Amino acid sequence: MMFLFSCSVDYAVEDFSSGDAKQIILNGYLIAEQPVSIHLYHHGGDKDGKVEGLTQSHLLLKEDGQVLFDGICSDSLFILDHNPKAGAKYDIEVSATGYETVKATTAIPHPIVCKADFNAGDDDISMRDDLVTLSRFSYNSFANPALWITSQRISEEDEVVQYNEIYVDNVFVDKTNSVGGVGAPNDVVGGMYHEGYLRVKSKYVKHLTDIVFTPTHVRYEDDEGMSSAQNRIRVELIAASPEFDKYNKSLYEQKSMIVYDEDISSIFYQPKSVYSNVENGTGIFAGVSKTTFVFDYPVYKRFNP
Repeated sequence: MMFLFSCSVDYAVEDFSSGDAKQIILNGYLIAEQPVSIHLYHHGGDKDGKVEGLTQSHLLLKEDGQVLFDGICSDSLFILDHNPKAGAKYDIEVSATGYETVKATTAIPHPIVCKADFNAGDDDISMRDDLVTLSRFSYNSFANPALWITSQRISEEDEVVQYNEIYVDNVFVDKTNSVGGVGAPNDVVGGMYHEGYLRVKSKYVKHLTDIVFTPTHVRYEDDEGMSSAQNRIRVELIAASPEFDKYNKSLYEQKSMIVYDEDISSIFYQPKSVYSNVENGTGIFAGVSKTTFVFDYPVYKRFNP
């Protein structure tokens, strides 16, 4: 769903094939209370459009105006043993010989917290009566966060598979990734599902009272599934900065427009622009906080679809 690399998407920048788009590509999420990890790439302006890891760059990272790092990054993956904090603002600059210096700014919202409950239902051969209930929401308006919700199946061998269809009937959940006109899995959540995640726009977060949803997983031909039975379910609430929210929404919109050779509509396909907040370059630099709940999955439903 999320956390895709920026070099894999179509940005509304100069055409790479023209040989003019020589630039640095920055790809980094700052996650509250997790070490800093930022990917660095570059495009050399070659007509073949090749994107490679950027090494020997100079990187400057600040937290609320205080320098966290100012020096040479010899690798294309910058890792810093420092845990970013909610409620702080961050600035980054990356420079390299022959490239314009790129800059970006973000902030990390405070976590969005709530009460969470899970009811597995009685059907021992299906997950369609599983219900997750989130209620008593509390949030801080710093950084104007949107709310993203994902859910994962976890197996006895600690394999993790994200639920790819989430049924919900809630006026505050964004419809961008929704699919309607299908049968309702139960009499609570209705017949509309969302592909991979639930998103609540920042302006609606303060109005949330509860969200009840049924996470399901549809297995496709190339999906090998899990080698052991599911014994846990994880629910993650992501308090998303505006940069994270805009990037991932536009990324989903681009990916959902991709068509295939057999589809006659491909002759009308125009790539959807993906949001970037990197000045003089391309990519994303965004802050998030996470709230995580893990529930046991009952023995009588430990199937492996």
